Amino acid sequence: MAAAEGTRMSLLGIGYGLRAWARIFGLVLVLGIGIGGASSAFGQSTHALIVSGVSGEPRLAVQFERDVVVMRDALSKRFGASVTVLTEKSAPRSDKAAVMQALQKLASGSKAGDQVLVVMVGHGSAQGGDARFNIPGPDITATEIARGLNALAKRNVAIVVATSSSGAFISPLSGSGRVVVTATKSGGQNEEVVFGSHFAKALSEDVADANKDGAVSLAEAFDYSKREVARFYQQNNRIATEAAVLNGTGAEAFVLRSPRAQAADPAVQKLYAERASIEQRISAHKAKKSSMNAEAYETELERLLLQLAQLERQIRAAEQKN
Repeated sequence: MAAAEGTRMSLLGIGYGLRAWARIFGLVLVLGIGIGGASSAFGQSTHALIVSGVSGEPRLAVQFERDVVVMRDALSKRFGASVTVLTEKSAPRSDKAAVMQALQKLASGSKAGDQVLVVMVGHGSAQGGDARFNIPGPDITATEIARGLNALAKRNVAIVVATSSSGAFISPLSGSGRVVVTATKSGGQNEEVVFGSHFAKALSEDVADANKDGAVSLAEAFDYSKREVARFYQQNNRIATEAAVLNGTGAEAFVLRSPRAQAADPAVQKLYAERASIEQRISAHKAKKSSMNAEAYETELERLLLQLAQLERQIRAAEQKN
């Protein structure tokens, strides 16, 4: 019953009409599955770059280092990702040359269809034009980072900017095949942020997996982090000075799974790949909602979700067999 309720809320959340929802919810009950979540194409590789900028004071240096270590260990040990870390104390340190070189290495070390996650932790600014990430030496601008990301075409790219003023990074970093997550909604929110710490916890602990499928999607990690940030300000009786934003389609399909799960046999991997393809089509279709006739939108979304539901049944049967 709980799973059915979770599915119902997911469908309502994407603006379904009552007629279409009723048909799909009936199928969900018959098949005994949940289609509100997402998962990645198994067999693809995940690569990550974590960059910590200048801390400015000992307290923040400790916090940034802790968050980076937690994210690094979660991505590499829990999810089997290939991880590169640059900090103000590392060798090489997180200066502009090292960041740009690391982005190039991500491109040369990955292939089309792979997942690439870039996380920036620290301070940002939006004064004087281009948004900037404060790193050792000259700051790196959002435009420069976007230039480095251009080499990652045909990859599924997610950029998490866990800094002050990070909302100003949304426009320059956005692009086809990219999801941009920022700790603030604008460059004007320039106070210290706590989003990064909660995002680290979303990756490292079993707290963000809303649909309990053993994986964590970027959408789930974002929802958890945003919720916990709000709780932090409420519990400390403080006015919220940050409001996280998720921009772009594909956050549901950007999924982190354990190496054990990724070791499934080829037949199951093929099903996972088909599921990821449908999920990406759903994300792309949802982005067109405002420009489509309502009935046409719901009809196509229903068709895609029914395909996903039927595929989920095949996947579960194959997993149980294995």
